[in-house]
Amino acid sequence: MRDGHDDKRTRRRTSRQAYSLIEVLVVVVLLAVIAGVAINSYRGVPRAAEGSVGSQAIAVLNNAVLAYNTANRELVRPRGAEMEVIALLQAPDPGLPGAPYLDDSVNYVLTSSGNNLRAQWNGRFFQLLMRGVDGSGIDLESKP
Repeated sequence: MRDGHDDKRTRRRTSRQAYSLIEVLVVVVLLAVIAGVAINSYRGVPRAAEGSVGSQAIAVLNNAVLAYNTANRELVRPRGAEMEVIALLQAPDPGLPGAPYLDDSVNYVLTSSGNNLRAQWNGRFFQLLMRGVDGSGIDLESKP
């Protein structure tokens, strides 16, 4: 009898060599759901990273404006005077306390390409122009 019991176990293990169709379909459906969730959550990542990089660059420019404002007078220039403002912030003028306020080794370039992140002067501070938005500004993606 002991031998008969061992034979049943052996038969059960050897007869169950493949997965059933239902088991395979369940696994495929679960993988599809996981992939769908991963793809949807990944879609927003590049845009968020782009905004973060642009915000950091705007913060550098606006901190230079604030430093100028603190040491001198409020920096007010007409809209679209990005290069004039940059030149003033990069000037190593001994008559301006704390100058230069912005790294003068960086070569800023003006662009109107909607394919790049840009910093646009609004009269008192710089604001970020995201990709796809019309308007000219300082190219935040150009390599110095």
